[in-house]
Amino acid sequence: MISSPGDRRHTPHSVRFAGSLVLVAVAYYLAARAGLQLQFQSSQATPVWPPSGVALASFLRLGTRAAGPVFVGAFLANMADFFVKAGAGSLVDADDLVRHFSAHPLEIAVSGAIGVGNMLEAAVAHLMIRRLVPGGDFGGSVRGVLLFVLSALVGCLVSSTIGVSTLFAGSYLPAPVVRTVWLTWWLGDVTGMLILAPAIVIWAGGIQRPAAWRPALEILPALLVASLAAMVFDAWLGATASKALAYAFIPLLLWIEVRFGNGAGSLGVAIISVIAVTATVYGRGPFADEPQNDALLDLQSFVAVVAVTTALLSAALRERTRAVAALREAHRTLEQRVEQRTDQLARANEELLAATEQSRQIQAALARSKEDYKGLYVRTPALMHSIDTDGRLLSVSDHWLSTLGYSREEVIGRRSTEFLTEESRRYAREVVLPEFFRTGVCMDIPYQLIRKDGSLIDVLLSGVGERDQSGRIVRSLAVMVDVTERNRAEAALRASEARLLEEKSRAEDASRAKSEFLANMSHEIRTPLNGVIGLADLLLGSELTETQRRHANLLKDSGKSLLAILNDILDLSKIESGKVELASVSMSLGGVAEAAMAIVRPQGEAKGLTLELELADDLPPWTLGDPIRLRQVLLNLLSNAVKFTERGLVRLSVAMRPAEASLAVHFTVTDTGIGVPTDRRHLLFENFSQVDRSIHRRFGGTGLGLAISKRLVEGMGGEIGFTSNDEGHGSVFWFMLPVRAAASPTPSILSPSAGAAARPLRILVAEDIPINQLVVEATLTAAGHEVALAANGTEAVRTLAAGAFDLVLMDVEMPEMDGMAATRAIRALDGACARVPIIALTANAMDEQIRLCRASGMDDHLAKPIDREQLLAMVDKWVPPDSRQETHSTARAGGSAAD
Repeated sequence: MISSPGDRRHTPHSVRFAGSLVLVAVAYYLAARAGLQLQFQSSQATPVWPPSGVALASFLRLGTRAAGPVFVGAFLANMADFFVKAGAGSLVDADDLVRHFSAHPLEIAVSGAIGVGNMLEAAVAHLMIRRLVPGGDFGGSVRGVLLFVLSALVGCLVSSTIGVSTLFAGSYLPAPVVRTVWLTWWLGDVTGMLILAPAIVIWAGGIQRPAAWRPALEILPALLVASLAAMVFDAWLGATASKALAYAFIPLLLWIEVRFGNGAGSLGVAIISVIAVTATVYGRGPFADEPQNDALLDLQSFVAVVAVTTALLSAALRERTRAVAALREAHRTLEQRVEQRTDQLARANEELLAATEQSRQIQAALARSKEDYKGLYVRTPALMHSIDTDGRLLSVSDHWLSTLGYSREEVIGRRSTEFLTEESRRYAREVVLPEFFRTGVCMDIPYQLIRKDGSLIDVLLSGVGERDQSGRIVRSLAVMVDVTERNRAEAALRASEARLLEEKSRAEDASRAKSEFLANMSHEIRTPLNGVIGLADLLLGSELTETQRRHANLLKDSGKSLLAILNDILDLSKIESGKVELASVSMSLGGVAEAAMAIVRPQGEAKGLTLELELADDLPPWTLGDPIRLRQVLLNLLSNAVKFTERGLVRLSVAMRPAEASLAVHFTVTDTGIGVPTDRRHLLFENFSQVDRSIHRRFGGTGLGLAISKRLVEGMGGEIGFTSNDEGHGSVFWFMLPVRAAASPTPSILSPSAGAAARPLRILVAEDIPINQLVVEATLTAAGHEVALAANGTEAVRTLAAGAFDLVLMDVEMPEMDGMAATRAIRALDGACARVPIIALTANAMDEQIRLCRASGMDDHLAKPIDREQLLAMVDKWVPPDSRQETHSTARAGGSAAD
């Protein structure tokens, strides 16, 4: 029973929707059972699979919500097929069903997999139709029908592939027939979609039927089609009918579609398909006298051709109907406009007859307007001209004449290209004119015009062509803008930019020269400093009198002071050139503060000062930052506090403070020293500045420490400042840095393990300067290590290849072969010697030099002058004591062989 629209209005939407889902599952199951009745008895092949059409129609009507019901229907239909084929009992007997599927659980899984494939084929076809066909109305145009066919072909690939693969995997399908079964499956699903999906959608109201649709009239052609189909495929003509006679239904379906509309045509296709398939399966009709595979393919081809042809015609008719309706609407609109225009013309004619004098006045005004336009064209301040098809000037503006210095009589009739330079004339002939005659317009064409006096002006020309009725250009009008001054300004700008680039290049050359000079000066100063500080260390390690020890300490302190000055100058140079790179590693704020305080503590205690370190309890255990640069800032502030404080205390406090967006760590250095005069405080953070000359004479220093500290703090995202009491009452220097918490600590680069080696090492020292050889050899020998010396890179490579070593200390600048070339040669050797750690000893502490050392294959670097503790710490870093037993025994064995 079909409910009326009024009944549906009173039925809740959720109930209607749930009923639709149940109806989909039931319809799919029944269609599947019916389709199984259409199998060939010998091969069980189904020519047409009606459920595929039901599934696609359900998706088109209900959307993706139809997926569940389609799967349920497919799953139950496949289980029923397994049960019936096994002859296990009655489908309505629950005990038989439980007994059978308990014994054959694989059939449940196979039924589920095939059900998923049946659902997915409809989902894929539905998705393609929705994506490719606007609004999903595939029957509304020929393109829509073709896309619908394509969607069916592609979507059915999913079901056939999943179904055949599942049956083959479950050993329900032998390998020799896989290809045949897959093709039959695919074609059956496709024909099912082509036949039933359009019919169900149309008859369910998914596609709007004609307004004059009458069910009674559509039933008549359906009965006619059924009768004729029965004659061709059943008893009357079944034995003698030919395939050509079967295809004769196509003209009949076309006539029905033209006469009665798409509802009748889709019904006729469904009727013919059902009768043709049924007859052929039972051995009747024009397709039954062939081998089964051929009959199956011919039948599927027939059904597909009939369905697609009818659908294409239906779409063409709908397009024609829309076009006719649009034409009728346009005709109606045109008639209305003609009536309106007729009335308007009548009224206008009456007004015209009544206003002849006014018309003459209008004509006179029009004549004056033309004259005004002509005068405006002639007197316009722009450079305007018009030319004919031969390029001859027809008219020019006064400004054109005054700019080029001609009279009108001198130019009218001459070719416009005569006033162009040769280069502009060639450009117009080869580029501009061909494009202009093709498009009828040109914009901003750069030309050079020749004045009568021979001077040149630069212009940008824009033109438009006037065409006749045939579309041919008969005249053109051009406007030119004088850009001579603009081009001169642009040329001057380019020249200025070239000068700026040249000056920039000179500045970069000067910067490189400065960097090279600093690198050379660093090398030249650090090299003798290495000998001074190193020999002082050696002297301090020997038996000395008190006077000699004091002199040796003074010698070492003087060398370190000179080194500190050199480092300040190099740091300032790096900061000013933007070459300072800040690290981001895990560090302990308290650990860095303690390390800095430990360095200045001996100097402070020697002066009798009290040094205090206050660490807040809420300091994070680990933060991200550059511990070396942080220690450098702390050391500068603490060293200054100790230097300028004669009695009292120096205190370093570290605490957390709130910042604008997060927390910040606040460092404060407080002293009871000489303070800073009020009128000199503005000089504190400037380069080479001290509060007055007396302080420089008394305490020394370069005046760079605070300037460098300020730039380092700002580079780390913080700020630095100070407060000072009256002169002689101490100062407070502080700085704040943003806190970035670290998840886990990174091995500290501030405190490498130092001290005497647990076991002696065999170390190769490549150094060309004898005093440096002496310092390094004495330091390492005193620590218990065995040292071999090489005076250049060539000797170092030869010595290393001849014996085994635990570590190589490689000077960078040496005669014959420098340290980097020697390192590359070592890394190219065979065996374990190619992997020995190599530490660069360089008097050039610039970043570029360190980068080149790393690139050559060196593992680390140590800047000269070499400090004893740093040297031993570097040795322990690369050959830790707990890993030396095997390495040392190997080295000794290799050394013995070499000796």
